[in-house]
Amino acid sequence: MLAASIPWRALWLSVGANVVFGILLGGLPGIGLPPMGLLVAVYALAFLAGLASDQLHPQGVLRLAVAVALGSALAAVGAQAALFPLWPTFFVG
Repeated sequence: MLAASIPWRALWLSVGANVVFGILLGGLPGIGLPPMGLLVAVYALAFLAGLASDQLHPQGVLRLAVAVALGSALAAVGAQAALFPLWPTFFVG
């Protein structure tokens, strides 16, 4: 049986997108990075994960990231129980 080729680029971008999401959502106080809020974190997640696809071009990835970030914001506001701030802490205080 032939071993399938592992798509390393897609794998690392997918894992990296989740790591970046966590870092941006919670911040890194050790290096002075404040929490960036749900919008920035989801945008970064969608953008990086979208780049993992060979079938999306950068403009399509940008559209996907904007749509997912806006949809997440609307869902959080609609639920009125956002567990995370929508905006970076330096915007809202």
